[in-house]
Formats: sequence, structure tokens, C-alpha cells
Amino acid sequence: MDYDLLFCTTTDGCLYYMPAVIARCVEDYEAANILVDSLENWFRYYPFFTGSAADWPRMIGEDGGSEESHHLYWVQSWLMMDRLWRDRLAMMRQMTVAERDVLVAFYSYLDDTHDRVVQSERTRRSAKALLAGRGLLDVLLLRSNDECIELVEVIRALETDFPHGFPARETAPIRNTLLDIAAGKRSPQETLGW
Repeated sequence: MDYDLLFCTTTDGCLYYMPAVIARCVEDYEAANILVDSLENWFRYYPFFTGSAADWPRMIGEDGGSEESHHLYWVQSWLMMDRLWRDRLAMMRQMTVAERDVLVAFYSYLDDTHDRVVQSERTRRSAKALLAGRGLLDVLLLRSNDECIELVEVIRALETDFPHGFPARETAPIRNTLLDIAAGKRSPQETLGW
């Protein structure tokens, strides 16, 4: 399959083949649709249940079983606390500025010419902010101190309701950074290592 070429390789292999994959996506968007989706969601993925973040703990709990694991995974990924996130961050550290810029341009191309689904737009906007080195608020698509505090409360609820998926030792960096930004102790352009 198309997506095996890029997404089942090492970091070096992924970086080596990424230009060819992007070219394929641009040349024949329809034929490369699965590949486009994979590349689009490579660095960020807005949780597919697009209710407000305050609803996430309830939505995870309602699904139960394997669906709970699925929802937990995507929220962990969005909050940048899972193994996949650490792998992507390691890959980003190996990328040149030019490689990052190409991906930002590719995501902008998708914004301008293709999919207008809100979830995809949010995913791409977050990925572009991350690849451009912008701050935590831009990457998490937060617009105000109130939204920072709301997300902190959601994280606390997740820590309480799903301690196996959201252990406080792993959520603390993002939770504390958001609190400091809201309190004016850190810049809104604070990053978590990218």
C-alpha cells in the first residue's frame, strides 16, 4: 500500500521518502487519499469527537471497552503525552527548517485546495503551528487564558477518571505550563521541547 512506504519506516527512512510522498499527494490527490490522510495526521490529530474539551472525560467514559482505549489514545496524543508524540518530537528534532517549511506549505496547500472538514482544518492548523515552532497555545489551538484554565480542568478530570491513561506525572508538564501561561508566569509562546 502507498502509506507503507513512509509510515512503516525508520525516522531516517521517513525523512528520506517524505518529499516523494508529498509530490505524489500533490500530483494525484484522489489516488493518494489514504496517504494524504496519513501525512496530514502525522504530527497532530484533532480528536475526532469534536465537542468541547470539557466533554472529553464524559465522552471517553460513555464509550467503554475498546472504544474507551481508542478515545484515550487520541486525547493522549492531542495532549502530547503518548509514545507516538515522543517519537514525532524526536523526528522533528532531526528535521531541517526547510523540511519543516515544506510540510507547512503542504498543509497550507491542502487548506487552499482540498478538504474543508473542520477536524482536518484543526489538525493542519495545529501541525503547522508545531512545525513552525510556535508556542503551546497555538499548537493546542487555545485562544485565551480562559481556554487554558478550561483545558487544565479537563486534564485534572482525566487524571481522576482515567489515572491509567492520564497519570499525573505525565500530564503535569502540560497542565503546569498552561497554568503558568494563564497566570502570566510564562509566555504564550512557551513550547514543550519542539
